[in-house]
Amino acid sequence: MDLQAEKKKIIKELEHTNEDWVIRSIKRLLSIDQEVVEYHFDGSVLTKDQLIEEIMEASSQVKSGNYISQEEAEKEIDSW
Repeated sequence: MDLQAEKKKIIKELEHTNEDWVIRSIKRLLSIDQEVVEYHFDGSVLTKDQLIEEIMEASSQVKSGNYISQEEAEKEIDSW
């Protein structure tokens, strides 16, 4: 079978699947061109670009004063 026929066969199978793990696996495989830095138990991944974006957001929050101190965090944890 040629490449185009293989793709069409895969697409047809995907259209009829009801298995979420299949979709998650395909999505994970398709993210190969992105640098994956973390795999999650639910099948999702964290890419390097996503990690950088999260770090930049966290840095922005700290700069704007949107954080709690270590002491406040420990008190919160103790209340659990």
